[in-house]
Amino acid sequence: MSIVILEKSDVPLIPLEDAKAYLRIDHDLEDPLILTFIQVATLWVEQATGKTLLTKTLAYSHEQTRIILPCPPVLEILEVKSKRGILEPKEYLWRRHRDTVVLETPFFWGIRTLTITYRAGFGDTPEDVPPTLRYAVLTTLAYLYENRPTPEGPGWGVPSIEPWIQYHRRVHLA
Repeated sequence: MSIVILEKSDVPLIPLEDAKAYLRIDHDLEDPLILTFIQVATLWVEQATGKTLLTKTLAYSHEQTRIILPCPPVLEILEVKSKRGILEPKEYLWRRHRDTVVLETPFFWGIRTLTITYRAGFGDTPEDVPPTLRYAVLTTLAYLYENRPTPEGPGWGVPSIEPWIQYHRRVHLA
């Protein structure tokens, strides 16, 4: 099983001006560093929650007939492909439970790899993302900015964003 990002938004989850205001920075000298920290903080929150924040187009390959699509919330399924070709929508069933989508196809003997192409995320703009997750990215950004490793300093650590992401965390029961 593998997942590939085919397309992602160029819009940062936290606008540079908002990040600079939160960090109380009034110069442009560190703008590239702050933009990098916004990207890193967004990735940390996405990995911690198992969710996609801003809309991305993803391709997920798996060798099962029942597949739970990763990186919710799933907005739409664009294509389901097997070795035989592209499956028609009537050849598979998908259902949604909250933000989880389960896709099922008929059983076939032998290994059958399916590749599902879909769009996931809360939306295309930062305002579409729940405020708690935006705040988790903002506090992670502040932590990264204020705790940059120096030759004298302790280096990187992990910020405590648990209160902001706990209700969004994805849990799998076996």
